[in-house]
Amino acid sequence: MQPVDYSNLLRRAQARGLTQKGLAAVAGMAESTLLSRLDGCSPFTTREIRRMVDWLEIPPEEIGVYFFAEKV
Repeated sequence: MQPVDYSNLLRRAQARGLTQKGLAAVAGMAESTLLSRLDGCSPFTTREIRRMVDWLEIPPEEIGVYFFAEKV
């Protein structure tokens, strides 16, 4: 499995005024868990993705750009 590129997610969160700690809170996890997810140690759960999508107002058709884009 290719590593996922979460740079779009982090930019969107930053544009909404969220730090990594704030994004973790939105997703309902500890900051250390978020960092583990971003490093590719484990995938985001559907519930975590849904929470971030809702808070960041990501359109459904763009979810893949934020959570499933492969690193090149």
